[in-house]
Amino acid sequence: PLFGLTHVVVGDLVRAQIRAGTELGRAIAETTHRGDLVDDDVILRLLTEHLRAAGLDGPEGGFMLDGVPRTLGQARAVDALLRPTLALHLTMDEGVML
Repeated sequence: PLFGLTHVVVGDLVRAQIRAGTELGRAIAETTHRGDLVDDDVILRLLTEHLRAAGLDGPEGGFMLDGVPRTLGQARAVDALLRPTLALHLTMDEGVML
């Protein structure tokens, strides 16, 4: 784990649902195939379920989120639900990423 924190990649959670062929995964696949963003409620549900299952939802659960929040609604919900102690917003030129 980077900095002793568990790396939680929300895109991986979404792709896992699609691969598993769950009802939620099928709905997510339809949404993304249309080019639409997955609803904030769905993203937050996947995130909170994952954190709970991984034992990261308590005061001792240190984690780093990757891919969330992407919307103001997600940012507000993450703040209310998780009470983060530190937030970083990293940006870089596209050429550097590639």
